[in-house]
Amino acid sequence: MSLTSINTHCPFSGKLVKSDSITTYEGVEIGFCNPCCRNDFAKAPHKYPQVLAEYFPDSRMYVYEGATFTSETEWGSQHLANMAVTSIKIHATSTPYHWHVNSGQEVFVVLDGEVNMHYRKENGVETQVLLTTGMIAHFEEGAEHMAHPKGLARILVMERLGSE
Repeated sequence: MSLTSINTHCPFSGKLVKSDSITTYEGVEIGFCNPCCRNDFAKAPHKYPQVLAEYFPDSRMYVYEGATFTSETEWGSQHLANMAVTSIKIHATSTPYHWHVNSGQEVFVVLDGEVNMHYRKENGVETQVLLTTGMIAHFEEGAEHMAHPKGLARILVMERLGSE
């Protein structure tokens, strides 16, 4: 079997590349372990920044369409980046998230839609604010909060790795 891809192992599974699972991206052939992995990458390479960073290091900028992002599950996300101990994700959801307290600060950006943000003040009193497209909420470590989207909302969340 003659492989023409730049890699011998699938960037998703780590399994050996199969000859029927190779695609061309920016003039370079990259291999996968099966046609499903190949097709997922070929359909939307920008959704796999880890692959682009590993095999195409000159691709130093990635563009995401925040206002039209969708997910197959509620609060499903597209991982965007890790920066030291910070996780950055885009979410698309129409269901509330549960009350939680992050292990660090959180920045919550409404890219599209509206989110009724519930939070508890230091004295325990619950309050809320309506966040609309373009609004940003910043939570200090220990801030208890819960997001209630009003219909479908797209949200960018930056928080400490491992936080809820």
